[in-house]
Amino acid sequence: MNSDIEIIKGRLTLLFKRRPKTRYWLMLTNDTYDQTYNLFFNSQRANERLQSVPPT
Repeated sequence: MNSDIEIIKGRLTLLFKRRPKTRYWLMLTNDTYDQTYNLFFNSQRANERLQSVPPT
């Protein structure tokens, strides 16, 4: 489990760009069909469309 967290943390560091007027959030979903969890990294700049990226 700890190695999984380190992998996710490393990938999120690459996606987090620290741009001004940008909102970032993580979304964790429970996939009941595959019985897994999915993690999405979302970002949205002011007056732009939402971007959702799976950090895998």
